Amino acid sequence: MERGYDGALDIICLTQNIIEAQVLLECFEDEYLDKITEWLMSVNPYALEEMSRRLLELESRGKWGPDADVLDRLRQSCLVVEGDIESRLESKGRYREEASRF
Repeated sequence: MERGYDGALDIICLTQNIIEAQVLLECFEDEYLDKITEWLMSVNPYALEEMSRRLLELESRGKWGPDADVLDRLRQSCLVVEGDIESRLESKGRYREEASRF
């Protein structure tokens, strides 16, 4: 996990496999998945947002049926990640520039 942004891209593939295994087998503890989430939030929140979006899409299509509390936590996490991304962009001035185009 010392490779920063590039390492996060590699972790996306690994995490996608973990998510698929978790959906099918429920073999990972929440604690492990929470550590991955925290790390991705610190080095690549865009990857975390993408993975969260994919999970919500799976749920909306009926391909994944998490418990209600898991789904609520995922939705809350998405809001936090999106807010963090927006604040990072605003602090760099990019968000305002991109928003003014529309």
